[in-house]
Amino acid sequence: MCRGLGELRRPAGGSAGTPLAEATPVEILDLLAGGSIIELDNGWRLTMARIAGDKVVELALNGVPGNREQLRRYGLSEEIVGYKRRWFVAKDIVAAILPRLLVQRRAIRDVTTADTEVLVPMQEE
Repeated sequence: MCRGLGELRRPAGGSAGTPLAEATPVEILDLLAGGSIIELDNGWRLTMARIAGDKVVELALNGVPGNREQLRRYGLSEEIVGYKRRWFVAKDIVAAILPRLLVQRRAIRDVTTADTEVLVPMQEE
């Protein structure tokens, strides 16, 4: 759906995803609440999940090593679920935690839009 006259719809193609380098933590939270998966500059991914019945923002390391102490300093909690270590922030405190993480690890793209349409601003002449 086109949101304005100054935008053009086009297929994103490949795995480029929607660029998010300039997105604020509030915008990232809005995307997460809408079901997006946000990739950070080091390959980690943020997504909404449910752990023990509670909605959380989960940080998936995505095969990239992470320092446990550093992750705790960001404010993330850990839990082992199904023999797998999971890192997360409770939804009610994520607004305070996310900016600390995004200062060190920028959001670079919304991977859920990789094979869908994205809106591109039209060039003014």
